[in-house]
Amino acid sequence: MDRMKLLCKQIKEKISNSWGPTGWFAVGLLGGFVLLFCAMCIYNFNLWKQLFFFSIDPYDSFMDFFNPIYWSSSLSTVYQNSLSIYPPLITLLAGLTSKLFPADVFGVGRVGYSLRDLWGAQLLLSFFLTVTISLFAYQLFLTKTGSKKERILFCLCILFSLPFLYWIERANVILLAVMSSLFFVFYYDSSKKYLRHLALLMLALAVCIKIYPAALGMLLLKGKRYKEIALLGLYVLIGFSVPLYWLGGLDQILLIPQNIKTYLPAGVAFQGFSVQAIINACTLIVEKNINRSLIVWTSGLSYVIFSVGVFSSYFIQTKWKVVALLCLLMILLPVISGTYTLLLMIIPLVLFLNDYHPSLFNRIYLLLFIIIFSFKIPFRFSFAIGNVLGADLVTGFALLTMFAMLCAEAFILLKKKWTMLRKR
Repeated sequence: MDRMKLLCKQIKEKISNSWGPTGWFAVGLLGGFVLLFCAMCIYNFNLWKQLFFFSIDPYDSFMDFFNPIYWSSSLSTVYQNSLSIYPPLITLLAGLTSKLFPADVFGVGRVGYSLRDLWGAQLLLSFFLTVTISLFAYQLFLTKTGSKKERILFCLCILFSLPFLYWIERANVILLAVMSSLFFVFYYDSSKKYLRHLALLMLALAVCIKIYPAALGMLLLKGKRYKEIALLGLYVLIGFSVPLYWLGGLDQILLIPQNIKTYLPAGVAFQGFSVQAIINACTLIVEKNINRSLIVWTSGLSYVIFSVGVFSSYFIQTKWKVVALLCLLMILLPVISGTYTLLLMIIPLVLFLNDYHPSLFNRIYLLLFIIIFSFKIPFRFSFAIGNVLGADLVTGFALLTMFAMLCAEAFILLKKKWTMLRKR
């Protein structure tokens, strides 16, 4: 027993001294994988298949890459297709890409299976994945502080985390938005003017790809940098309006909200990481059914969470905490938040690990980051009206816990300031 304690102590000191918090993050991710493997050996070796599309619905693999290209083959009428929900810049690029393939491939069905079967399209997918993964890994290596070994370890942790592997299986453009947002967060306050300006362009690009990274503009508002906010708005306006020249005109953009409403699930969402999905899933587990009035209530709660989150991000001081709050809002508020949206949490994670100092709360935050990015046992609750994936609930609770802790810290700071003002 004493030898075991001594060995554990030596391992702990080795990790802390050599790898720091990055080492514990890696140990946590490894622990999640070990737990999943043990569950597979005890219960069902096919448990892991519930985590990815290629096993649950193999026909849908990589379709976040092929579908936009397929739907955008007719540029002037692209938004008349109710499945087209991407912003104009991405839609235009997808439409131009569609010109690389024979015209008879398009129009076969509502989704692009016929396009995916072409060897040229598969080659294009391979090129997209290779380039984006390489650039993203290099960006992580540059932004992460610490020794070379520590930075390499961090890159490997992210590249083999559940959200990233899920993203590879979907090939969604969200990684481009994450990369652009990460660049903005690190360089918007640079001492070099050209980097600050480039950071604005990168955030505008992120907004034109996925829209919700606009929340990071709060960082500019906190700094009262109104001129840069105006520049950002101008760049976003250009990114949205110019592509419409080839997409049928300005009136086409009005079809996007209608298409999004049509695209959303007709029933009640029980999976994912939005506030609505988490509450619906918990209600279904407890009551075995869903009261339709709950949908209205959860929609109202989303507005409350948005208000509290924005308010808290304005008053909290630590940079990683502000960014974490804004990224949490991007994940918790949309009706649909797939597993790959967790990639947004990489941005505050890098800042957190770079500025880590041991404390009880930071250890809790580190644990929450580990839960968000690690593999989990995908136990499933099945009901007549839907399925609930327990792994999604665990991740959702980790997101909500981090959000609540950060908001509480902001209100405590505000209370202290108010007390000091009253004493004066």
